Amino acid sequence: MAPLLPLLLLGAGGLPDAQHVVLLVRVEPDTDATAALALESVARKQLADSLGTQVLPPPDPFPEAAAQRAEGERLTTVAKEKAGALEMAEALDAAEAAVRALEQAAVTPQGVKQLAEGHALAMIASTWNGKNAAAEEHARRAYLLVPSLSLDKSIATADDEALFKKAAKSVAAQQKGALEVASVPPGAQVFVDGQALGQTPLAKKDMPAGPHLVQLVLPWRHAVMTEVTVSPGGVSRAEHTFKDLPRMEAVRTALAKEPLKDKAGEWRKAAVELGADNAVVLVVAKDPKDAARFSVSAHLFALKDGARRRRAELAVPRDKPEEVAALIKDVLDLAKGSGASTASPGVASAPEVAPDEPAAAAGGGGGKPSLLPWIVVGVAVPAAIVLGLAGGAAVGAGASSAIWFNLLQQQRAADRAQARRRQAATTVLGY
Repeated sequence: MAPLLPLLLLGAGGLPDAQHVVLLVRVEPDTDATAALALESVARKQLADSLGTQVLPPPDPFPEAAAQRAEGERLTTVAKEKAGALEMAEALDAAEAAVRALEQAAVTPQGVKQLAEGHALAMIASTWNGKNAAAEEHARRAYLLVPSLSLDKSIATADDEALFKKAAKSVAAQQKGALEVASVPPGAQVFVDGQALGQTPLAKKDMPAGPHLVQLVLPWRHAVMTEVTVSPGGVSRAEHTFKDLPRMEAVRTALAKEPLKDKAGEWRKAAVELGADNAVVLVVAKDPKDAARFSVSAHLFALKDGARRRRAELAVPRDKPEEVAALIKDVLDLAKGSGASTASPGVASAPEVAPDEPAAAAGGGGGKPSLLPWIVVGVAVPAAIVLGLAGGAAVGAGASSAIWFNLLQQQRAADRAQARRRQAATTVLGY
């Protein structure tokens, strides 16, 4: 019977492993949206660090990449066949078409390698057609993508091998430039010529001069792919403002219009359609007392029953968005099974308790004693008595008293802590 007690203590407020959580950001009117959205990347990273695979995975940022890759592979085969038959004009047309298709599919290491091979094939065909400048550019692009690339021996000549080696030397000797990449919101993954370089805002020095393929990826937004030319000795800049994917746009549009407490809100229904079971909503408003800060509140919602399980609030300096991580940690505290939260420094937090809802439903807060210890004692005492009958009445009575006393003391401490937190929580935004 002893192993039953830990099982009976579960259920104080955890998210089931099969459930997914989505992060939503609501920027209030008269608030600098560009600056406020800088908090999103911090919140998203903290959510991933805390919940891992329970964060709702976004759709494929390049849904057409597979089709483009297949088309590029087909055109590459055609180009090789034409080159093998010495139909070099047709081979060049097919190779250049393959490059255009494969540029849209260079979102994986394999896709990058295929694009490099396409450029190499276009280099060979360009040389045959007397287009030397085009051949040199294709050789340069192939080398930038895959420096260790081996040319196809069945169609490449010694002159083609020499041209590829020349491109490698040219890139090494060329004066470098700098590339800066920014986005709104920040935190987008940056890929240059298929290589992951980091997140926006990004500053990359010692970039080879010339055109580069830049891709930006941000969850639940339209990914972007563009070409940026780096000037020798200069600084080239790429900027992009992301737009939501249609299904996420529906969620955010409804969220901006509806009260958070509306259990039948359209934003909840739209979030469920995304595949989410829970939502962490980050509400950002300007601080009425300090223009250098945001008033930020985080809310944990169970979407299907409409209940708000927990909220936390914090004044975040505009130049220190990383401080919002403490807010996310605190609002997830209950979700991780801690009925009595240990709030992060500076964070005012409290579990949500509706007026007609017993305090235990929100993890034991609200100033009323929780019924949890009495429920557990109601099961634990008979269990201890049974143990006593089997092993001695004195042992059973002692175990019963110890269980009752420890649970009562723990719950009293938790109730006092939650009451203090609720009293300290200042609802700046009126939520």
